[in-house]
Amino acid sequence: MPINPSKPAVTERQRTASSSRAPGLGSAALQGVLLCFLFCTGALPVLAIPLSLAGLITLHMAADDVIIPLWGAALTLLLLCWRTPVSRAARAGFLGGLVAVTAYDMLRLPFILVGGWRDFIPRLGEWITGSNRPNAVIGYLWRYVGDGGGIGMAFALFCLVLGIRRRLVLFGLSYGVFVWSGLIGTLLFVPHAQALLFRLTPATVVVSLAGHLVYGSVLGWTIKWSDRGYRVLEGLPLKPTTTHGSAIRSGQHRRSSRPGQPDPPAPHDRHAGHTAPGSTRLPGRCLSGRVSRPAGGRPGCPGP
Repeated sequence: MPINPSKPAVTERQRTASSSRAPGLGSAALQGVLLCFLFCTGALPVLAIPLSLAGLITLHMAADDVIIPLWGAALTLLLLCWRTPVSRAARAGFLGGLVAVTAYDMLRLPFILVGGWRDFIPRLGEWITGSNRPNAVIGYLWRYVGDGGGIGMAFALFCLVLGIRRRLVLFGLSYGVFVWSGLIGTLLFVPHAQALLFRLTPATVVVSLAGHLVYGSVLGWTIKWSDRGYRVLEGLPLKPTTTHGSAIRSGQHRRSSRPGQPDPPAPHDRHAGHTAPGSTRLPGRCLSGRVSRPAGGRPGCPGP
């Protein structure tokens, strides 16, 4: 096929770089949207409880109209984007949250059985269903899937964005204290919160803090184990995989290193390729330190 000499030839590498530029940026933007959506969806079940206690929303309407539909959409997106970094981190955080909240309840339930702590989870199920009787099944389902798994998913996505892959247990402990401080703030500053949830006593303060420390440490350890085995926190999702300029520059560098072809002149050398007739061009500066200026030519190194 004849080639038009008036048009510069486009190499295959340049064509590939141009075609991959838009999909890379587009996929990064979609990953950012997915990350924000999953982060907010995971935090909503916990945030809805103090908002409901403060009288700003009703938990029954929030669950039916907002939280459950959003979690259904989140599950669909996780299945559609199964191999993406955001989906891997979200799944690891959710499963880690389930394991962590189980460990938390192993510490909390003995105190409930001996009467040292009132179990408010069945009343949480009553508020979710909008009925007048406690519902332990719905309450614990909300606690494990929404609270434990949801904030675990938010923690993993937070670590993914910041590139946190070391000291995850320590960050998990800090995260547990952060969540516990929100619980204590709700009990202290929201009217009737202690009457609806549980009373603040030295025993409940210590046990609730210990439970959140257990939750955070187990969550951090589980995500750390998942990252070592499956690299669930690998790669920042908002960073494009390639750019047009970098691909072309790397292609030029590889082409210049082919055998039998001279290296292209450096961009900063204005006199590259212009050597005075009869002179020998040496790399770098001239040994004699003198510059010859031939007639009609540019400065060059003097001959030997």
